[in-house]
Amino acid sequence: MKQTFLIMVCVLTLAAFTGYEWLDAKSANTLLETARQIRPHATIAEVTQALGHPSYTFEAPDFPPWLAASAIGSVKRGTVLVYTIKQFHPKLLIIHFLPESGVEFVTWEHT
Repeated sequence: MKQTFLIMVCVLTLAAFTGYEWLDAKSANTLLETARQIRPHATIAEVTQALGHPSYTFEAPDFPPWLAASAIGSVKRGTVLVYTIKQFHPKLLIIHFLPESGVEFVTWEHT
């Protein structure tokens, strides 16, 4: 009886852990697939056409504290679009544009 209970606990724990890892991997894949749609030096219009309207738009260097604390914090000019990737672990896809050359870099942060 004790052995059966212990086995059931182990199986349930393993199932919960596996489910968690699967959801986490699915979230990461969604983020990467979205980021792959962004081409180097694409314009804001091209990115908006590919991904839709952003959740947030900011002009450098007027960033809120949560964005200034990210990798984008040292940017002094340009535009930043932020898309919310709504999955198991939501993330913010952050895209920096320079006026003369389009997409400068892409990064992400946890929400």
